Amino acid sequence: MPQRLTTYYQPMITKLFLVLKTLALPIVIIYAIILTMVSLVRLKDIPSFGFSFDDKIYHAIAYFVFALLVFNYCYSKNYKRGLLISAVIPIGYGIIVEVLQFTMTTHRTFDVYDAIANSLGAILAVLVLRYLMKTKVKMN
Repeated sequence: MPQRLTTYYQPMITKLFLVLKTLALPIVIIYAIILTMVSLVRLKDIPSFGFSFDDKIYHAIAYFVFALLVFNYCYSKNYKRGLLISAVIPIGYGIIVEVLQFTMTTHRTFDVYDAIANSLGAILAVLVLRYLMKTKVKMN
């Protein structure tokens, strides 16, 4: 039974990966625009985890996803330093967004801890990707 499912879903999975490969750059750009907009507007009624550092968790998750999307683009273009690029772009972008919050808004401020949370999210994504890549190599 599982073999039939795999055979049945294989063309759909292949098409999904093809779409992700072809649209990798637009996906990164759209995500970056949305991330910037969300970072610069006043947000209300954000769900809480019950911690005093809830926003840092959101920052880390957002930049974890950003790093994954950047890596997807780098991987689709066969960049040799894809993991490094996947860390540097989100970290740099996060710092730029923090500076924009300070300079362009009156309701947001530059927060070093937000920049650290952004960086940790991106670094965690790269570490997970690196682990997955090493595991894949060992399995082959």
